[in-house]
Amino acid sequence: MAQSVRSFGKSALTIDEVREQLELRIVEPQDNDNYFANIIGNRDIITYFSQVASDYNNDTKDGQAELSESDYHPSFILIGAEGIGKTLTAFSFAKEVNLPILIINTENLFVDFSRKMFQGIKSVIESIAPCVVLVKDLNNASQLTEENQGRLYTELKRLKNTQQDSFFFVSFSATTAYPSFFVSEDGFDTSLSYNPPDPKEREELIKRFIAKYPHDPK
Repeated sequence: MAQSVRSFGKSALTIDEVREQLELRIVEPQDNDNYFANIIGNRDIITYFSQVASDYNNDTKDGQAELSESDYHPSFILIGAEGIGKTLTAFSFAKEVNLPILIINTENLFVDFSRKMFQGIKSVIESIAPCVVLVKDLNNASQLTEENQGRLYTELKRLKNTQQDSFFFVSFSATTAYPSFFVSEDGFDTSLSYNPPDPKEREELIKRFIAKYPHDPK
């Protein structure tokens, strides 16, 4: 039986309908095989998230399910070129804190970012909370009109501010300037920029990628 979502208009969407329309993907911890130890490069960022994960795990290890609003509501902006490891970081963080991760592909979100749709997303998040939410490639919002960008960012900010027990990530390409509200008083908590891999890291990445394929070591 489909789970219901509160209506924000004449017609209501079920959670299943929201997931299907936006092609939302939820990955449970047991199906997530990513770890910080597997990430090459940007060790300062990985060290930072390792500490956040450790703090969270220490606070919840004794079955303490309730966290005060001031304890958790961390949100992060990940900035870096495509393929630099932003998504891998979010997945690894979700694994380290043993929470499901919800991936929102913005290409689908741009088709419908109405209040009703965001209310549906909120209900999806609440159905699996606490969790990690990743809004991928938000820089693609540049294809929208300025008015629609404002509407989208307003709804996204409202969504983020209601998730008091979950972690919230958004990713931008390195060349995209993000909206001012993201770093305003009620915006995102932390902004992190990824550096391109150095020569040694590039070699490690190549070795890891081709390890599963027959190849000439030279």
